[in-house]
Parts: sequence; structure tokens; C-alpha cells
Amino acid sequence: MAFLVDNLDTRIFSFDQIEHVTSAPVIGSISKFHYSQTGELPDKKDLKARRDYWILRARLQKLIEDGAIRNIMLTSPNRLEGKSTIVCKLASGLARYHLKVLVVDADLHQPKQHILFNAVCEHGLSEFLNGESDDLKSMICKNVVPGVDLLPNLVECDDPTELLQSSRLKTLFESFEKYDVVLFDTPAFLAVPDVLELAKNVEGVIVVTRWGYTTSGDIQSVCDHLESLDTKILGLVVNQSPSRKVTDSYYPKTGRSYRQSKKTVADPL
Repeated sequence: MAFLVDNLDTRIFSFDQIEHVTSAPVIGSISKFHYSQTGELPDKKDLKARRDYWILRARLQKLIEDGAIRNIMLTSPNRLEGKSTIVCKLASGLARYHLKVLVVDADLHQPKQHILFNAVCEHGLSEFLNGESDDLKSMICKNVVPGVDLLPNLVECDDPTELLQSSRLKTLFESFEKYDVVLFDTPAFLAVPDVLELAKNVEGVIVVTRWGYTTSGDIQSVCDHLESLDTKILGLVVNQSPSRKVTDSYYPKTGRSYRQSKKTVADPL
């Protein structure tokens, strides 16, 4: 029985398993914690969770400020891996460091960002892509949290792939120049084909996985698809990982820099 469990259960229960199926780095590990389902970051008392988001934000911020990337797609192999919540929290963290952030809800199947940010919006992305409106500026909800704008999607579409193959997608990307970073919340990669159209247009992709849920085969399949498109994989985020004591050994390359930053930044996120 133990042999069967070890060899048939390919769910991710260690970081070594990820290293065996992809060369993409793990750039973030989000511990289990309880938080509100809104754009607010974890409570200040939850130091582990706040530190997890601090590390993820810090690893991306250098690339953003250097101009290496602006349009970043976050996806996950399957549903229920926490991708949308991570988009929401990451956007808030980046904005606290004086970056102008836009979140684009590019999930044309089950949009969630307007709910997570508790934003009241009248129009959204699908209306622009299908030609119902050309006034993209009026569709963007300003400052859903300080420093973060939101381009929501409010309608589930029958054929999202066709919409994303239209020439209006290029127009959409050209309109983002005033933002330092644009985070795209997309559907589960292995569930629908329209994610591929967005992957062709962004500078980098973050793959969100879930501890004890995502399989090694799922990760390998997503990474192989992205590499075949010559899309840059910025890294993987492991969501709902076991909570550990905050020590340098948890993130050996960043623990010291985190402690030093607390001397100058009272509230890292």
C-alpha cells in the first residue's frame, strides 16, 4: 500500500518534486492562513503570510523597475488553486511600493476580481473585445485599493478564444503604457484553450500551484506548453504550503534581506 501511494499519488508535497519536472524556479510560497476575501493583505498579526507576499513582491519588483517586464499573466494548471486571490494580494503589495498597478480580469469564463476587490463596475473587458464599446478608459475602475486600478470582466463569454484572437487584443495591450505593471488573471491553463492567446502577448507568466492538490504532471504539462510558445516563465508560486517557523532556512536566499528591510520599512506590505 505504501508503495502504491508513493508511486501513484503525484500531488505536490515537496519542493523537490517541482524541481524534478521543471527548471522554472519557485519564486513564492504562500502559507496557509485565514484572510478576508478582498483586496486587503493578510492581517499584520499574520507575519508568516505577510512575509510570503513580501518575498514574492520583492522578487518581481526588480524586474518591473528595470523595465524587463510589465505585462504578467498569472495562471494555474487547474481550478481551485488560489490564483485569483494571489493576483489580488500581489497587486496590493506592489502598489504599496509606489508602482502603478492594473489588474485585468482576463478570465472570460468565471471572472472574480471585481468580487475580490469589492468593486462596483458597470462595464468590462468582454464588452471591449466584442466591439460593444471603444471607451476602454471608462471601463477601468480607479483605485479599487490605493494604487491599483481594475479592468474587470463582468460577463461569462460563449467563445472567449475567438474574442482573444481579434485585433482588439493588440489595441488593449497598447493602452497599458501608463502602468508600471499589469497583472492578468486568467483561467486554469489546462481547462480552456483561450489562455494560450494571452500567453503569446505577455512578457512573463507566473504559474500558481497548490500544495497537496496540483500534480507533478500538471506542472510539467503547463510548463511544456508555455515553453513551446517561447513564453518566459517567471516562476512558480506554491499556494497553501505548510506553515513553518519564520527563519532564514525557510527562504535561505532572502531571509537576511527581509530582516534588514524591516529596519527601514515598518510595514513591508
